[in-house]
Amino acid sequence: MNVKIFSLVATLIIMNFNSLTFAADSLSEQLGFQISGGASFILQATPKLNNKKEGTESANSATYSFDLIFRKDFKNDGRVLLNFAGGDGNGLSGENKLSTYSETNADVDKTVNSKGGYVKTKITKLFFEKPFFDSRLTVAFGKMGFFTYFANNNYAGDENKQFITGLFVKDPLIETPGQHVALRLNYIASEKVNIDYAYYTTRVDQFDAKGVNVLQTTYKAFKNGNYRIYVWKNNKEHFSFNSGNKSGIYGIGLSADQTINKKIGVFARVGYKKPSVGTKKNADKTSRDNFEFNLPTSLMWSLGTQFKSPCRLRMNDMVGLAIGQIYGSSKAKHANLGIDSNYKADAETQIELYYNFMLSKLITLTPILQCFIKPQGGNAKTNDKILIYGIKTYFNF
Repeated sequence: MNVKIFSLVATLIIMNFNSLTFAADSLSEQLGFQISGGASFILQATPKLNNKKEGTESANSATYSFDLIFRKDFKNDGRVLLNFAGGDGNGLSGENKLSTYSETNADVDKTVNSKGGYVKTKITKLFFEKPFFDSRLTVAFGKMGFFTYFANNNYAGDENKQFITGLFVKDPLIETPGQHVALRLNYIASEKVNIDYAYYTTRVDQFDAKGVNVLQTTYKAFKNGNYRIYVWKNNKEHFSFNSGNKSGIYGIGLSADQTINKKIGVFARVGYKKPSVGTKKNADKTSRDNFEFNLPTSLMWSLGTQFKSPCRLRMNDMVGLAIGQIYGSSKAKHANLGIDSNYKADAETQIELYYNFMLSKLITLTPILQCFIKPQGGNAKTNDKILIYGIKTYFNF
């Protein structure tokens, strides 16, 4: 797989990106819609694994993904957006080489074949959006992403240009059905208050009642700042640790980003999920006594900063640093879950540092260093800290 990826990277570098951009612009003018896209290539390596199968051996992983977006605006009548995406590779945590609460590579497509990792080009977004009442209310319907609109963050939400650790890209406690059919409403209450609501179905081919409801209020308390508070509920049946009953699961969170000046921006997230319910590993086991559960989590926080122009010779470069923790469920610690009797509800600490070298307007090269301390809160096979060295190349047009 690595040979294919390196060959594709070399091909893209050799190609004339200015010609590609010009061709896309010309086609956009002729057909009346906007075209944009990008491709991300990520290489990661760790000197030590911590899962049960491969022990403490070293490993590396290579992945790539791409997006091609078509957008058509209809003046005051709304817009249509179509997004094609694909990729290859599962990443270190996707191949079960590393046991951590959060993904080590959030750019990996979660619907890949776990054996081959290859994802055929597919439609990830296809929706129509229309404004009403002088654009104070916007209604959107179709297949759309969740974290594009909810729990989002200007400095920690784009794995192509910013952090790639899952904890710093989104709220990992939110249980979403993926990029499925949704109905979304956005209401601009005032210059400082923005309200969003959406319902995401569990399947693309039907509008069912077991999906996810989410409500978010964004408050612009200060200039160039966004403070979002959100609540969500996944109506799919989960298993209660305490009573054995089946019910949905809910959570609440806060996501904030603030621009300090032209060079510095900061962000923070806090998330909570009902700690007394979980998801099962084995669908054939229905008794509470022999149920097998995934390691449940209930609390997370993260904060960090982005610094632009770290030196005078590199005015467009950026540095990002973030730290955060994910906590295991305290309720699960005292329940019979069919997992290790020595289960710990401690925190996994995650740290990421990246440096964006802007090679041109189209190409960014990013060395990345990640550290996971006390993986899975002490429940991984080896509890020593995990270091991951990586490099990311991103092309956009």
